[in-house]
Amino acid sequence: MKFLNRKKSWVVIGLAGLILGACSNPSATSQEDKSLSKVEEAKELVVATSGTLYPSSYYNDNNELVGYDVDVAKEVAERLGVEVVFKEYNVDGQVSSLTKDEADLAANDFGLTDERAEKFSLSTPFKYSFNSMIVRESDDSGIASLDD
Repeated sequence: MKFLNRKKSWVVIGLAGLILGACSNPSATSQEDKSLSKVEEAKELVVATSGTLYPSSYYNDNNELVGYDVDVAKEVAERLGVEVVFKEYNVDGQVSSLTKDEADLAANDFGLTDERAEKFSLSTPFKYSFNSMIVRESDDSGIASLDD
């Protein structure tokens, strides 16, 4: 249990870093980042997520939004002393919600890319994923490996 609490603490720290600069452009040094003060003044943290990605952000049998990203965002909001508000978007909508100032952070199992790093402050990865493809054995597509 101690391991999980320690791991969760690092996740919160990582997401807090994302919150602090989610809407800023690091190359725009002349403009002060005010995203944290915006959250504190509004007394709410608006989180863009999909609500469809198990186990990060999904609806349980009681129609409650749950998941690892949801838990971390709730913890960040609690530590900031603000309410959390979740807004659901597809992946592209989550990213554009940040640039349009509709959300304070996006949490949805994002991959780190150079393009995203130029536009947003990204947290330290707290979950590692890999891409894979699945093809039915009975499929006549001729796909048998990644080389195909």
